[in-house]
Amino acid sequence: MKINNNTIRISGKISISDLLKDFQIGKKISASIVEKIDNRYAILNIAGKRVKAEFLQGVPYGDKVNLVLERKSDQLFIFKIIDNFNNKDYIEQLFRFSVFNQDDFDRNSLFTLSRYLKDGVPNIFNFNSLFLKIYYKEQFVQNDIVNLLNNLIKLGISKENLLFFSTFLSFIKGFNIDYLSSILISLGMDNYIISEYRKYFKDEKLLKEKLNKLLEDVNRLLVQKNEGHEYLEKIIDILLPNDSSNKNNIFEGEIPYYINDEFRAIKYICYDKSFILLIQLTDLGIVEILFKDFSNFIRIDIFCTKETSLMALQNRIDLLYERLRSTINKKFNINLHNSQNIIEKIIEINSFRLLNKTLDFKV
Repeated sequence: MKINNNTIRISGKISISDLLKDFQIGKKISASIVEKIDNRYAILNIAGKRVKAEFLQGVPYGDKVNLVLERKSDQLFIFKIIDNFNNKDYIEQLFRFSVFNQDDFDRNSLFTLSRYLKDGVPNIFNFNSLFLKIYYKEQFVQNDIVNLLNNLIKLGISKENLLFFSTFLSFIKGFNIDYLSSILISLGMDNYIISEYRKYFKDEKLLKEKLNKLLEDVNRLLVQKNEGHEYLEKIIDILLPNDSSNKNNIFEGEIPYYINDEFRAIKYICYDKSFILLIQLTDLGIVEILFKDFSNFIRIDIFCTKETSLMALQNRIDLLYERLRSTINKKFNINLHNSQNIIEKIIEINSFRLLNKTLDFKV
């Protein structure tokens, strides 16, 4: 049993003092966190009485706290919190919203993750990027495909060739095309990438012809304009196999898509059969999709920053279920979340776990 010191100060509440005055030192009680006012203040329910408590180092995670009375004098009652939140619970909560598996990270790696989380993260995708950073223990280098495509547009490469190239780059890294297609359509995105993929990648001869045509067009324009030679080198670098980019079947990168006369990026992290996407849409804002493939079922979590976006997605969720039922041959469920609420929960869990020193709070 782990105990953290916490001070509860009661003043001007005679009824509460009367309630607690007969408590003996060492008495254990349970209190509910009825309302979290902010990071420092919360309303507790102690034996049916509501008490405003100040937690000097932050309100702990959860809706219940177990207390043990340490000392008392007049209207001052000092309790300690009994920490029932064990390491197994902590790890499970962190990996609930991660594309990775907890078996891939040792104790030291998880401690490093906790230190990173102290500074906060802006979204679920960046939370997963922390796992990637710890896993590789070095800077993960990725190709900036979207900027390359937009530069090639300016150079004069045909839209048709670039759309093909963006399609080719999107799926050399092992995405399940049916799953991704269903998600993109349900979000209201153009399905051009998927249809082009099915067209070219079923015909190896046609695929080679399209790649050769792209390289010929790029080379011809480079000779004519005598500029942009670095773009051809960049294309070749992207097409060449890179052992460091698929270490243990982990990928990070961008899926380009064309909208409003420019290419934009769907950012992704892919691990084994699972992946997380970050997409910025005109109508919904930032949307993140965590697709986690377990042995006997699939869990899909969709995160939005705005409540209005969550409501809009709720209206589309039947379409997503319908499309995925035709492509997924196992049980699955879909969960919608406010991303900021989930990030706050992750940070709260992490903060509570890191507080091994005194956690004072007053009532």
